[in-house]
Formats: sequence, structure tokens, C-alpha cells
Amino acid sequence: MVGRSTYDKKVATKICNRLAGGQTLTRICKDNDMPCRETVYDWLKARPEFKAAYDEARERQADFIVDEILDIADGLDVPESGRDGKTEHLRWPRRPIADHEIEERRLRIASRQWLAKVMRPKKYGATQQVEINETKTVTETKITRIEFVAPQLGAPTQIPALPDIDAEDWSHPDIVDSTNPASD
Repeated sequence: MVGRSTYDKKVATKICNRLAGGQTLTRICKDNDMPCRETVYDWLKARPEFKAAYDEARERQADFIVDEILDIADGLDVPESGRDGKTEHLRWPRRPIADHEIEERRLRIASRQWLAKVMRPKKYGATQQVEINETKTVTETKITRIEFVAPQLGAPTQIPALPDIDAEDWSHPDIVDSTNPASD
């Protein structure tokens, strides 16, 4: 449906199902009965229920991609025509694999591994185990204002030490007696 801009729940469901089945949004939107990518993005902004279904479909898509990795490694992604004329997938590779096919499979597997890590980092990303031997209480602090204070130009970087003066010696030029009006 070229130029479709009106939200259609059935079309949105088809998009999510196809995403979960491993297809890309670009491929889906190339079909004549599907909206363009920009329309799908508009629907995502305007429809929270579609956004939730879309996000779930993207998570399922990552799981599908991970399943594909094993199929590629085992050669199950190589289609073979079945007895009924329909395309079936091989259960095991039935022929030796050529060197160029090995490199192609490595690339396909590596790209899918990367995608899975990016799409679902908590599930497929690199994990680190952190062990904490100490218990501390963490309190939540809400920052309401951050203020940057710049030093005044010409201000000394260190405060000079006061000279040693006897209490009786008020004649030092750095000391002013606030009780004696004559010292001003």
C-alpha cells in the first residue's frame, strides 16, 4: 500500500510477526501491501500499543537470529528441493563444504552474533561477573542544580601565611585594629 499513512492494526500485527520471523523492516516495507518505513516510524511514535508489540517483535527477532547461527554452522540454511517440489531445509550437510563457503559462513555468523549483542545486550552481550565483598547502603540523591564556580581573575592560588606578630604590635601594615578608629 504505497503511501499508506492511516494506522491499521492488522498491518501492524503482520509487520511485528514478520520482524519476529527474522525479516528486516526494509524488506517488509518493500511489499506493495505494506507502508513505507517512515510511516512505520510515525506509527511507533503515535501508538504506544504498536511500540510495545514492535519492541517485543525486535526481541524475538534477535532470538531468531541466534537460532540462525546454528543453522548456518550446521549447513541447515542451504535449501534443497523436496519430493513435493517445495523447498525444504537440509538436516545435515550432504556434501563437502568448499573453502569459500566456510569464509562466507563465518561472516554470516559473525554478523548475526554482532546483531544479537546489539539488539539484546542483556541476553546476548558480553557479561562480566562482579563480586562485592562489602555491604554498603546506597541512598538516592536528586540533583536539582549544578553550579560551576570559576575563580576570580587575579585571585591568589595559595593563601599566604600570616606573619608572626605579638599581640601588642598593632603597627604591622597587614593588621587593622577595628576597635581603634585611628588605625583605618
